[in-house]
Amino acid sequence: MHAASTPSHGFTSAQLLARAPLLPALIGEATLDGDRLTSNGQPGWFDADGNAHAARGRTWVDRQYGTVATAFDKVGYLPVRGLPGSTFHLVDWLQQAAVSGAHWLSIDFTHRRQVIRPSQLAVSDQRGDLYPPDATWAEASVACIPATGSGRYPALVAAGYASNHGGVLARFDRDTAARMVDDLHRARGHQPGFHAVLRWAGDRIEVYTENPDGLTGLRRYDVVGPDPDGRYPIGAYLWPWLCMDNL
Repeated sequence: MHAASTPSHGFTSAQLLARAPLLPALIGEATLDGDRLTSNGQPGWFDADGNAHAARGRTWVDRQYGTVATAFDKVGYLPVRGLPGSTFHLVDWLQQAAVSGAHWLSIDFTHRRQVIRPSQLAVSDQRGDLYPPDATWAEASVACIPATGSGRYPALVAAGYASNHGGVLARFDRDTAARMVDDLHRARGHQPGFHAVLRWAGDRIEVYTENPDGLTGLRRYDVVGPDPDGRYPIGAYLWPWLCMDNL
């Protein structure tokens, strides 16, 4: 983790508002396109476009009003190493979570504090809050070329909502999910590394991609189980599903 490995750390408004000591930390803030966490490590970490590297929250967007569901109340301060007197170290906890197969980090903002406490953090292999609570669903044919190639699949999509990372919110019945698993298995035989890989694990689907470090094998990056209606939100907030009915 960047903040834990840099030689120095910069002052931020989040730290000053929290009246916390200067420590290796992640800085949480609400932006126009959703929540994000950035490092206070110096030298800074920047992407190719010159913007600060950020872990961005994945949530839904109300298309009518263009509003994004955010959790941060302006800013938050999340120490990577424990505050004085604490034995909790975020960097070690996240490393252990990754080894155990967790893919999602969630932060509970029921009780908002400037310093984010360990009790507010949770990790899981499968995301929980997948849909807007007032969502209504419409039938559509969807595709996600970066992940599934040219395949089109019948789905229910959340009317009036989208992911803040692009694409509609789609969920699939079990037969369609099974067809997608089979389609991508066949596609990988012809073009390994080009498509995602889906595998059944009981009644859940594990989502894999090629290891980015050039090593052989696959890396699991999500797990999708059936929702209360028995539908599978494959690729939710990770794949840019597009409605194809009007194209």
